Amino acid sequence: MLVLIPTLLWGLPFPARKLALDELGTADLVFWMRALGAVTLGVIVLCRPVSAAALRRQIILPGLVLGGLVTAGTVLQTAGIEGSTASNAGFITSLFVVFTVLISAVVDRRTPSSAVVFATALAVVGLALLSLNGFEIAAGDLLTLLAAFVFGVHLVVLGRTVKEVDPLAIAFVQVAFSAILAVPLALPGGLDTAGALEVPGLLFLSGVLAGGIAIGVQALAQRAMTASRMAILLGGESIVAAIASALWLGEALTLRQWIGGLLLLAAMAVSEIATSRAALNAPRNTLAPEPAAGHIAP
Repeated sequence: MLVLIPTLLWGLPFPARKLALDELGTADLVFWMRALGAVTLGVIVLCRPVSAAALRRQIILPGLVLGGLVTAGTVLQTAGIEGSTASNAGFITSLFVVFTVLISAVVDRRTPSSAVVFATALAVVGLALLSLNGFEIAAGDLLTLLAAFVFGVHLVVLGRTVKEVDPLAIAFVQVAFSAILAVPLALPGGLDTAGALEVPGLLFLSGVLAGGIAIGVQALAQRAMTASRMAILLGGESIVAAIASALWLGEALTLRQWIGGLLLLAAMAVSEIATSRAALNAPRNTLAPEPAAGHIAP
């Protein structure tokens, strides 16, 4: 499934970004991630005539909005990682699943279906088991939670935008604008080129793969599904982040956390089963396209 690519490519870089912060400041890391992502998507767009032709004034404004949202979310998330564990940050970021469902319901003034509510509830319980250690939440976790809300807004806006414009073109514009916004954030301390050269592999994983290819694939996949369904599927990145952090950083998971991960997988399965049943129940003599992003499938 196409959407599993960004799920994997966004989960893997959590430990990579944690390690990269030993050499780079938060603003510098965000800049290099977005700059490498913009270059990657720029090359892809230029090699694809349809996407290159779609680079016109009509996509600039939505691209700027999306770029602003993704920059704010990335800065908050990266700062959160610095004050937390990589696995914890990955888990809390997945709360964007809940925020996306709620924002979609408010914007469209539609009550989510029972399947979406159940899947979201499973995700919340899973995330609680995965990330909460008693009732103490570090400052980094609070920043990551705010980032999750911003990513929820971004997902809803992107879902609506890709229905009207070329997905890869809008992906490139948003990442390019995000890179531009990151420059003044990093300039006060000077762009740390020396530090970036110390961690080229980590930046490739976080910038080229996660910041470029994954964002492009997400835009393509989201054109065919609702924002709520996309959010539940992307919630699986927390499981990938947990496994990557355990193998890479030695952040071992407890039995309780593994149970939380299984509940997240169950939430994804419930969402997909509900979507499949809706497709099977649709009239056979008509096409049953996915509702507009943000609308909840029955």
